[in-house]
Amino acid sequence: MTLDLEQIAAHLPALRERQAEAARERQARLQAALAQATGPLAEPGALVARIGEPRTSWSWAQPLDRLDARCRSTAPPARYTVVATDGSHVAPDRHASLAYYVVNVGRVRLHYGVEPSATLDSVAVLEDREDALMVRSSADASAEERVSGALLGGLRAVRELQAVADLAEAEPGDWPVVGLLDGTLVPWALAPLVSGTGREEVRRMLIDEGVVQALDRLRAVAARRQVVVASYISNPNASEVVHALRLASCPLLDRGSPTEGVAWCERCPRGGPAGGRDCDRVGAEPDARPFRRLLAPGERSGVFLRRNVSRDAVEALVERAGHPVGFAYCNVGPEVARLEFPLWALQSGGAADLLHAVVQDQATQGAGYPVALQEAHEQAVITAHDRGALDGLLERTVGAALGWGDVGAKRRSKLRRAV
Repeated sequence: MTLDLEQIAAHLPALRERQAEAARERQARLQAALAQATGPLAEPGALVARIGEPRTSWSWAQPLDRLDARCRSTAPPARYTVVATDGSHVAPDRHASLAYYVVNVGRVRLHYGVEPSATLDSVAVLEDREDALMVRSSADASAEERVSGALLGGLRAVRELQAVADLAEAEPGDWPVVGLLDGTLVPWALAPLVSGTGREEVRRMLIDEGVVQALDRLRAVAARRQVVVASYISNPNASEVVHALRLASCPLLDRGSPTEGVAWCERCPRGGPAGGRDCDRVGAEPDARPFRRLLAPGERSGVFLRRNVSRDAVEALVERAGHPVGFAYCNVGPEVARLEFPLWALQSGGAADLLHAVVQDQATQGAGYPVALQEAHEQAVITAHDRGALDGLLERTVGAALGWGDVGAKRRSKLRRAV
């Protein structure tokens, strides 16, 4: 073992004390947040009226229902289908003899009711073409982006959403269909890759012909039958609702403040304990913590919208294309999960109750996590054994033809360990 645990152990007494104090502070902040969330600000429109137009870098939540709304799950319909996808990938390796990537999307269809059935499979694609490995701008000959890292992760997320659209379009009958994805509905983290000069091709590939086109297809299916699509985020770390409560507690909103009633974070008076921010009294926790207290098992919150996003943010691009994304929190028992969905998906009668009922039932079957997503993950995962088999196949069929000279010495040393 190269990690000396005795050195780490020397830090543990101080760490224990810090964590105990932090837990006491979190509990106090949680109580303050709950008091705000269940007080006068819980009324529809009251929170937004209090906050106004804040000048902050935080994204914050606009409630479309009561802030403390609690909706109980109902039984799922007698007959319905759940489709779910998940994905994994093998990134290009500069030490390998062949530049390529693999995207593997696991697909699951579970039909409940009359003649229940299950279909589980995966779709794997290997790309080695130059135009697939590199995205080049048509406006700037020097602007190019290699398909790896965050870009490859975004491409995989798009493929997962497209696969949900494929399954929804192929579903027979006229019973309800619920489509589930793991993680965020759209890849919010792609903002740096799709904004600015020279990013037109990436934006076209991932947003215009990716996310937006897939959501267009799903909305077209939903016009013919009841289809609800949502993503499921386990153990969510988002804080938009808490940020809204913090902004509402800003002393600069009070009459006579130097900012004339605007919550302006750059001019924070820092009147809190030890010169901290006043809003720290309310909370610096993820939304899941207060909703764990607000919602009983089997209950969901009202719907929220994210606010204060830049014009070039992914959600802003998707919203301008006609797909504003909302979110809600759902206490499935073992955890509070976050659901993200296009608002149009909940506009048909009973759509919100359908989504909640199916998600709750799926989580119950899966011991706290939707069983359809569990199975989609199992279909998608690329194990170390799979990677080794893929490497061996490519080295035998391609590497041998190219010769070991095209393989990096570092990779060769790992394939032929001397010790």
